[in-house]
Amino acid sequence: MLDSVRRTGDNATYKLASVESITTVMFVAPFLKASYPSMYYPWFNSELQDLDKPVSTLFKHHLHLMQPTSKDGLYMSTDTGGLGLPRLSDQILLEK
Repeated sequence: MLDSVRRTGDNATYKLASVESITTVMFVAPFLKASYPSMYYPWFNSELQDLDKPVSTLFKHHLHLMQPTSKDGLYMSTDTGGLGLPRLSDQILLEK
């Protein structure tokens, strides 16, 4: 599952597309591919958070953020100063 998310993120990193297009593709492709089978795997929270790393890297690249930028800013709600993007591990836990 992690390899699938990484491959999708790596492929999308070098595409010349808008941020909205990349975000939409990431919500459809790896989120749906990873969320359904992951509901049935007995994964720990740390293993689920490993799925977030390639997605965070991709978002930082396309949003032109520096790599040392905290990934929490990507996922915080917009009223607290974040971007409000959904986190893959949270989506999986919600669906469980």
